[in-house]
Amino acid sequence: MLRVEQGITNYGECVAQDMVKNALHSMCNMKVTECYDIASEKMISLTDAYNSEQSLNEINTRLGSYRPL
Repeated sequence: MLRVEQGITNYGECVAQDMVKNALHSMCNMKVTECYDIASEKMISLTDAYNSEQSLNEINTRLGSYRPL
């Protein structure tokens, strides 16, 4: 809720659900996360390739270079 804390957005509900879904879908396509179902619940976990702090920092830097907030 950083955008709320910075006063950019008034309410946390203003975060678009479609944006979150698209981001999760993109992370699965990039093989950063894997998505699966367990007992009718959608589960998301990091793939082995991104299951370290160093690899997460690398993907964070890469994604952060596309568009600044």
